[in-house]
Amino acid sequence: MKYTLLLLLPLFLTSCATILNKDSKPVYFYSQKNDETIKVKDSTYNLPVQLNLPRAKEDLQVVMVTDSTDLNYTIKAQLDKKFLGLNLIGLVMAPVNYAVDLTNHRRFEYPRIVYLDPMRADGMPTRQEEYGSNKRKDTYFNRVPEAKKGSLYLFGTFTPLNYTYLDIPGVDGIRSEMGTGVGEVGFNYYYSNRSYLSLGAGLTTRMFLFPILIEGYSLAYTISLSNFYQIDALHLGYGAFWGHTENREDVDRNDRVDRKHNSHNTLGVMLAAHVEIGRNFYVGLSYKPSLYRVSAPKEWVSNHIVNLELTYKLKLRGK
Repeated sequence: MKYTLLLLLPLFLTSCATILNKDSKPVYFYSQKNDETIKVKDSTYNLPVQLNLPRAKEDLQVVMVTDSTDLNYTIKAQLDKKFLGLNLIGLVMAPVNYAVDLTNHRRFEYPRIVYLDPMRADGMPTRQEEYGSNKRKDTYFNRVPEAKKGSLYLFGTFTPLNYTYLDIPGVDGIRSEMGTGVGEVGFNYYYSNRSYLSLGAGLTTRMFLFPILIEGYSLAYTISLSNFYQIDALHLGYGAFWGHTENREDVDRNDRVDRKHNSHNTLGVMLAAHVEIGRNFYVGLSYKPSLYRVSAPKEWVSNHIVNLELTYKLKLRGK
């Protein structure tokens, strides 16, 4: 039954572009002068302008009207980051759901910011130094980070899949299992434009979605403090955590069933990597190995928690 339920999990995680994306997406157009007009789909707009454009697999044709000539641009359609990130699970575990996204226009998007460079219009020569000076503002993974020094975010993380390897005093054998978890909540504080401290409290279980079907359970509570560095859309972090791990199970005593409860407290380190695939929405992995048991019996331990994480951040303070 346990493995059957695990196979049902991808049904909640795939078809992400179809479920999470809207039919349209805002795209911001600008130029160096910002006094021209552009023509998009038979409509004319003054620059700079943000347009809510329908998602489509076809490239978008844009014409910028200047004093001397009309410049034509082709804005390439690209695969949405939610489709690329979340559906990696569905490609292996739920190919039918994955196929739903393959037939839906919502899996495509245009760049969020488009710089209309007169030297890069169709039919015009391309100057590499001009292209490099704009730092590729029209691409996703090379954009300038939105958060600034002093920004404060509230984040919430859901753990759709995790692996735990727990050696708990008084429990026969190692508790090694996979399941779904609860997740983590906490705060991110940017002490520089690209670095921030993260304080979070989390809970890991082996089967959160269907607890009524489980006889006994293992829990791991964690409080972590970590430092993250942001490289465009990639966030890399390291830190330390305190963990409380417990195991409860029913023991058959012939004429009765006793509930056995064991727990301990540990200290450990954590490593994490997250990728922003949507505005303030992240997919990533975290690894929390326990190193030392601070409750009796005190000794070095080797517990491990690996989480697949879906995170959303809400800005509380900052420009």
